[in-house]
Amino acid sequence: MANGEFMSENKQPVLFTALLIGAISVAYFYAGAPGSVGMNGASTAIYDGMRYKVAYSDEDLELYALAKNNQISKFMASEGNSIPEENTTVLGSFEGSAMKEEKEISGPGSRLRNLFGINTTVEGILKKTGQPADMLHFLSPTQFAKIAGKEGVVFSRLTAKKEPKMFFVYDTDDKPPFQLKIAEGKIKNFVSYTDENGNKICPLIVGADEAKMMRGEKLFSSVGDRLEGFFGNTVEVVGVLEKTNTSVDMFHFVSPDCTY
Repeated sequence: MANGEFMSENKQPVLFTALLIGAISVAYFYAGAPGSVGMNGASTAIYDGMRYKVAYSDEDLELYALAKNNQISKFMASEGNSIPEENTTVLGSFEGSAMKEEKEISGPGSRLRNLFGINTTVEGILKKTGQPADMLHFLSPTQFAKIAGKEGVVFSRLTAKKEPKMFFVYDTDDKPPFQLKIAEGKIKNFVSYTDENGNKICPLIVGADEAKMMRGEKLFSSVGDRLEGFFGNTVEVVGVLEKTNTSVDMFHFVSPDCTY
């Protein structure tokens, strides 16, 4: 499903390249061990060790994932099967619904040709999890290796509450594969700096839905707020994205010079 939106300051296009899964506050963002159970019945531990690729077209941003079969099998399918066989893909509930609405697929058995370099068949569509899995395309190891996507910019972490959060690295030196729009803040502030006490401050831009959640949890209230313990970093919220009704609304955008 199309995800490409352009980030801009004062409605002007701004260049972006990376997406990541994140968390915020010493207790809230401390990565935990085995995960809790989501609404689909699967443990959030599935996100430990999951590999991701991001693929782009002129208007698209898609997230592809490779997970262990014994983990993904714990997700329940609403249609078809939950495990991608050779040359097939399993879609998260949001992605499956969106592709049906766009008439790209009708359900399991639908063929997808020239999908970023691969031909594949829909093996199944998962039930809603309330987790990032809803936005993913799960692939077999062979197809994950072949698909033309960028690996290494997306990763996942669990909060202390065992909630999976998505991170995407924003590298201002890279060419933009797509554009997004910023609703609050200024892109020029997306830089790391050292404060008066010698502490490194890392910039953070948050998707609309994640920002709403964080504000509800009183993790921050306004752009400019500083958050301690962000997976070992002190971060400053420098922007909130406009609502896109895509997976971008869940993301945290972080700087590549900060370690998470």
